[in-house]
Amino acid sequence: TDTATTEIYTLSLNDALPLYREFDAILLDVLLPEPTGSEIVRRLRRKYSMTELPVILVSARDESQHVVEALTLGANDFVTRPVDIDLVLARIQTYVSLRRAEEELLKSADSDAGPEDIARGFGSWAIGL
Repeated sequence: TDTATTEIYTLSLNDALPLYREFDAILLDVLLPEPTGSEIVRRLRRKYSMTELPVILVSARDESQHVVEALTLGANDFVTRPVDIDLVLARIQTYVSLRRAEEELLKSADSDAGPEDIARGFGSWAIGL
């Protein structure tokens, strides 16, 4: 069976910068001093896609313009303070599951599996337009 372990780390910006890829997801405060949370998201998105390294921004501001700005910068999600840890952990689990599914898809694509085999691995699905 696949058992998941949730580990939560609190690091200073200087300690975290070299370690970003060591984590499954990042929960990042928007209002950090230089560099700001927004600037960090910009830097991360130059190197990592949204599925490779999910970023959830946290802010006390909840006006729609701030949420839209965060998502436009490349954040996967946006939560407000006070943080509902159960909600955040559920969202992180969703993003980690999506990344693992993408990794499996890429691994299958690199093998001899045909499109039917790859699709079968993801169960039943349909697209309606």
